[in-house]
Amino acid sequence: MRKLLTSMMIVFSLSVVALAQGEDAQAKAGQILKQARAALGDEAKLKSLQSLSASAISRRTVGETRMESEIEYEILLPDKFRRSENSQPFTTITVMEDDRSWTYRIPTNPASNEGQARGPVNTPDPQAQARRQTLQRAEFTRVLLGWLLITPSFEPVEYSSAGELREPDATADLIDVKGKDGFKARLYLEQKTHRLMMLTYQGKPVSQIMRTLGRTGGPGSQRPPQDDKKLTPEEQAKRRQERQLETDKRRKEFLEALAKAPDVEFRWIFSEYKNVKGFSLPHHLIKSEAGRETEEWEISLFRINPKLPADRFEMKEKR
Repeated sequence: MRKLLTSMMIVFSLSVVALAQGEDAQAKAGQILKQARAALGDEAKLKSLQSLSASAISRRTVGETRMESEIEYEILLPDKFRRSENSQPFTTITVMEDDRSWTYRIPTNPASNEGQARGPVNTPDPQAQARRQTLQRAEFTRVLLGWLLITPSFEPVEYSSAGELREPDATADLIDVKGKDGFKARLYLEQKTHRLMMLTYQGKPVSQIMRTLGRTGGPGSQRPPQDDKKLTPEEQAKRRQERQLETDKRRKEFLEALAKAPDVEFRWIFSEYKNVKGFSLPHHLIKSEAGRETEEWEISLFRINPKLPADRFEMKEKR
């Protein structure tokens, strides 16, 4: 198992064996998923599952900087989702209700962040906002697939067998997942345990672009801190205007680079499965982008059927 995961992280030198096409591929995928969901938890437990929450420590590489943050997920099935990330000096919260999402930010320590910006971080540009929501829906769908092998009600998908991935240590069944708005993912399920080992998908190389622009003054570059309190009101206003112009320029450079960049493969590798009230859930996750590790999660706690008030998932600018 460890050898197979290592080879997944580095390069695929394994042989993929095609098994079926069309309706046969869908039927085969259904059989494999039935076994995988049985390994996740028995049928009665799966039917009784109404909510799930998870707490994790994330260690992430942004540009050339290593960051650590606390992440909490709250999921109210079938379609409500809340993600909170505590990373100084703000806590960023994304809420999803049905297929609509909203992101806002609050100071981690309001007393020591007086005057700091808070509230929605969604862009007023309708086209950019629509793209953000599509990406957030896809992320929520991948989270549900990775933990529960299901998708939210707003993301109906088709499953089809994509063959096998064979290695001396283990063999994985490959399942392709396709949904609306171009959603695609591939699941790698170990045949022996029927557990999900890896999920892959295609996307823009955000981290790679941030690293590149960070070396040329774009997003991710470091700016020396400046004390605005020593400036006159007029100088402060001028500096705010200059910062906004710089931010707009860097955002434009980033979006232009993003549009030109070809898609790359993203991988989520799941391991350290543990029993949580009858559910077998992964407690370690490694994410990579174009073969470069970008994030590691240590999940400290899963809660099965926690009480989650519906207003936790309402669209609010402030809390």
